[in-house]
Amino acid sequence: MKVSVYRNLHNGLISIKSASSGLVLGHAKHVDIAWADFVVNEAGRQRVLKEKKKNVHAYVKGLLLNTRGFKPYKGRSLQRCTALGAIDTIHKVTVVSYNPYKAPHFVIKGTSDKVSKASLCTVSHDGTIAGYGIE
Repeated sequence: MKVSVYRNLHNGLISIKSASSGLVLGHAKHVDIAWADFVVNEAGRQRVLKEKKKNVHAYVKGLLLNTRGFKPYKGRSLQRCTALGAIDTIHKVTVVSYNPYKAPHFVIKGTSDKVSKASLCTVSHDGTIAGYGIE
């Protein structure tokens, strides 16, 4: 199932949104995504810079593999991908971060190196994004 995930500032969890319906399916402490794209909506980022108030404008989208601590929203359920096939190589973990005040895109934490994709990533409720096979 293709999803978009983002950190929910109201409940402290990761919101999981269906890419096809646009509905929030639930919330989890950790979400594993395959073939992830790191997306920033520039208009939303500009609103943050102007108003100095957070809004949802950055997310990770890709194929849902697994969740930990999942809580369904309004009785909705998830379809996790189980027949993925092997991703060709194992890569070292890279920590990815996003701060709208520092850069208009996701970066490798502690640098200004842009990140746009990952073969695999884990998005955690504490704001940590661990990426494997970063591009």
